[in-house]
Amino acid sequence: MGEPGNQVTYAEDVSRVVEYNILDTSTEGDLLNRYGISYYARTVLGGFSLLGNRSITGKFISYVGLEDAISRKLVKAGQKAMAKNLTKSFMDQEVKRINDWLQTLVADETIPGGSVYLHPELNSVEKYKNGTWFIVIDYGRYAPNEHMVYQLNARDEIIEQFLEDVL
Repeated sequence: MGEPGNQVTYAEDVSRVVEYNILDTSTEGDLLNRYGISYYARTVLGGFSLLGNRSITGKFISYVGLEDAISRKLVKAGQKAMAKNLTKSFMDQEVKRINDWLQTLVADETIPGGSVYLHPELNSVEKYKNGTWFIVIDYGRYAPNEHMVYQLNARDEIIEQFLEDVL
């Protein structure tokens, strides 16, 4: 579920070239990225790369993709469990099953952590009698490397040490 950005891709019939330079914040590409617009541009990687980590809503593209992937998995798994009786063992098994799957996402570094449990306030007698129950899925998300800042320091102490060794 990593970022799709900065991956070399094939682009045909590009109608307009967008200027981009990773070290220059005044390029057209940097301006587009500041407003959440991703685009294809030529980079030093060769060919075209998708540049920009954000969707038009401002969310990281990887966050949107992760939420969609988790939702699809839950919908598919939930569909198989429909019409089962809401027994304690069934509810415990569902929480454990989802938590086990979430831990596989942790193990493969898709997410940094997460847990699954029954919602303590939303689960009530009335909701239960209606066949409704609430499972909470807490998870963390890795941020993409959007702003890597290099700081170059020419240090006199290093030259002094060098001269001490030479002399």
